[in-house]
Amino acid sequence: MVKQTAKYLEMQIKTAGKEQLLLMLFDGAIKFAEQAKMKITAKEIEASHNLLIKAQRIIMELIVALDKKAIDAATYKNLTGLYTFVYLRLVEANIKRKPELVDEAIKILNNLRITWTEAIMKMKESAHPSIEVTSNIPGETEKSLENISLQG
Repeated sequence: MVKQTAKYLEMQIKTAGKEQLLLMLFDGAIKFAEQAKMKITAKEIEASHNLLIKAQRIIMELIVALDKKAIDAATYKNLTGLYTFVYLRLVEANIKRKPELVDEAIKILNNLRITWTEAIMKMKESAHPSIEVTSNIPGETEKSLENISLQG
């Protein structure tokens, strides 16, 4: 079963567009951070460390993936600053074993994911106003997306 899941995930990654890959990175970082928080609370130090390292690597990938030429300087600076802050929060959580530091990182990651999802939806709307765009954002963000109409 694990092998099939890994193959499915690999195929998803290979066939995803840039926008979907970006959202998948956020999903992964959030998932690993949430799991790490549970492991910190359970005093499972090695497991929490490994999960936080995974989340940190994803954040570094988000920083590296920022295209300075594709966005204005202020946006680039703001995103780099936010990603760096999240990264440092995860590092500090790993050192101090404080779940509340992970919570701070998760909150920012969730907000960034929502913002990116909305930006992607607007971009798709302007490119193809009659295309229906769906989102797989869990929880409350689905409620806010229900009000967005992509019909021209």
